[in-house]
Amino acid sequence: EMCAHVPGVVAFSAGAPVQPQNFYLLENDPDAFVVYLHGTTELLWERLQADPKSNSQRPQQSAGGIQEVVELYNKRHPIYDGFADVNLDAALPPAELLDCLIKKLPESHRRRDR
Repeated sequence: EMCAHVPGVVAFSAGAPVQPQNFYLLENDPDAFVVYLHGTTELLWERLQADPKSNSQRPQQSAGGIQEVVELYNKRHPIYDGFADVNLDAALPPAELLDCLIKKLPESHRRRDR
């Protein structure tokens, strides 16, 4: 439903892009521009540990430890990497990420009134 409201930004997280219906939308929408915020397993683990909601929202990762993060990463990374139009380093500060994204964003996706 979110993808039907254009223009817009949809922020998928975790396993959402590997769900067949979401993957199909990302792969088959000619107007979609997919950004993969790529982080190392160590960075992902640190962020999970720092998030006070991890235990309630991600019980499998909190119980499985970093090995669970590594396993999920190994499964998901090739998929995310395969359909991303651009990969950005998730370790960068938000302002730098935005600058990188703007530089890589196709002209067709930029707002004309800015």
